[in-house]
Amino acid sequence: MSSPANTAPLAIDQALVYTWPLYEMRRMRAATSPLRVADAGAAPEGQRWCNVFTHARKLLRAGESRVVTPNNDTLYTNAWLDLSAGPLVLQVPDTAGRYYVLGFLDFFTNPFAHVGQRLTGTAARRFFVTGPGWQGEVPAEFRAPGAHIQSPTDWVWIIGRIYVNGNDDIPHVNALQDGFALTLPDGRPARRPFTPGIDPKAPATGQQVLTQVNAALADNPPPPEDAALLAPWAALGVAAGAAPTPAQCAGVDEALPRVLALLRQAGDASADANAAPTDGAGGAWSSMPLVQGSFGRNHLLRARVALQYIGMLESAEAMYPMSRRDGGGGR
Repeated sequence: MSSPANTAPLAIDQALVYTWPLYEMRRMRAATSPLRVADAGAAPEGQRWCNVFTHARKLLRAGESRVVTPNNDTLYTNAWLDLSAGPLVLQVPDTAGRYYVLGFLDFFTNPFAHVGQRLTGTAARRFFVTGPGWQGEVPAEFRAPGAHIQSPTDWVWIIGRIYVNGNDDIPHVNALQDGFALTLPDGRPARRPFTPGIDPKAPATGQQVLTQVNAALADNPPPPEDAALLAPWAALGVAAGAAPTPAQCAGVDEALPRVLALLRQAGDASADANAAPTDGAGGAWSSMPLVQGSFGRNHLLRARVALQYIGMLESAEAMYPMSRRDGGGGR
């Protein structure tokens, strides 16, 4: 029988793999939620705005994106939703057949819902978005199929894209961007300030990771079926709202290099599936494994994607080919 000293590192590794998406989502929320919005000004000191859209108004150029595999034929839009106080209403404009998508990621990075051309059409519509604890009655307007979006977690990241047909088309898309809105059910603006609680550029230490993961678990409890998996990790410092001890932080410090090496395996989140063959020029293209709505029980893949491809939508909506060699075969 293995001793506790032999089994503890494995448990720490497992806990970090499971919770790594929460750490990355806390970082991304702090990095991409706005400090200022046009109709409300700057958030209070140390805070940012949630429940409001922000938009990229020009096409991306090299080095300008916060996502791993950007494109330059869409304009991006972004919103962080806090559903803990109740439902929100999402309003989308009529894009007249133009492709767009709003991808919804829960706080464990599962792409659980999509609004846009593929699934809900391009007409002007409104959607009723609720969190996991909401038990009210859905208003009659939102009882049509697809109009009620139920999130597995209270915090949600919306990542949107709208097709742009060249630079001359940008003003038309900017006008469409202004038609996306988030309100309370009574029509009032939904925006409110919140405290991110993290410097997104801070290094990943044991203290930092445990503090962020435990705060995220308190705000976004995992599925009930995972309770038995998480219960033993409390002794390692991983527990909703818990303040980690120095010894627990040291244990994570020891495990982090090992776990991050695993998550960066071969520098490619798709290392365990769907690697495409090398092309004739030595391009060594690879693509992500197929994901539909959720990563399910594949916690390792979920963590790899969170570290390397944060913001991935489901495979039916977007594919993410990547090559780490140039046309001449060099890295």
